[in-house]
Amino acid sequence: MIQVIYDATHPDLQDCPIGCIRSQEVIIINPDLFYPMRAFDQQFWLLHEEGHIKLNTSDEVLADSFAFDALVGSQFRSLKQICAALDSLLVGSNPEFERRKSSLMDRAIRWDATH
Repeated sequence: MIQVIYDATHPDLQDCPIGCIRSQEVIIINPDLFYPMRAFDQQFWLLHEEGHIKLNTSDEVLADSFAFDALVGSQFRSLKQICAALDSLLVGSNPEFERRKSSLMDRAIRWDATH
C-alpha cells in the first residue's frame, strides 16, 4: 500500500512539489508547492508518482504514460489538461523535459485519433 507523507523540507524533494521513494512505496508531497496547483494537475502528478512505484521504474516517460492512461477520457477536456499538467511543472530548456513533453504529445495525438 502506498503511503503519502507531507513534508515541505524533505531532502528528496529539493524544489519539487511531489516525489516518491519507490523502495519504500512512499509519495512525498511538499504542500507549499503542491496545493497551489490546479486539482487536475495534482491528480496527474500523484498518478505519475504512483506509476513510478507500481511499475517500479525511474523512467519518467513511463510514469507520465501511467498517469496519462489513468486520466485520459476521465473528464471534460482531460487530454488538454494532461498536456497542460506536464507543461506546468516541466519548464525551462531541459532536454529531458522536452523529450517527455514530446513523448506525451505523441501519445495524446495517437489517443485522440482513435477516440
